[in-house]
Amino acid sequence: MLSAAVQDSKAWRAVILDETTVKVLSNVMRMSDLMSEHNIAVVENLNKNREPMRDIPGVYFVEPTVATVSRLAFDFGSRCAAHYLTCAACTETLSSYDAISAIL
Repeated sequence: MLSAAVQDSKAWRAVILDETTVKVLSNVMRMSDLMSEHNIAVVENLNKNREPMRDIPGVYFVEPTVATVSRLAFDFGSRCAAHYLTCAACTETLSSYDAISAIL
């Protein structure tokens, strides 16, 4: 799933993770392998303040919670492009959350 989002091997990407998906991804591969094999420029924590990177697309791999969607809506303008992947299905409550319309 994450491989499909970073398919263009020549383009650099930033991967943004939350606390849950850091654990998920760390069980599957080392961060150094992710960065070297998939042209990832940086791996960032969604919940920390970060510098805007308007020239590098972001790949967001996060748990679908109201707090995460709120943070995504806040982040969305700081990227030239973004892919949004979740580690679980969205609930009906979350699907109707107003911040999703800001992202889409």
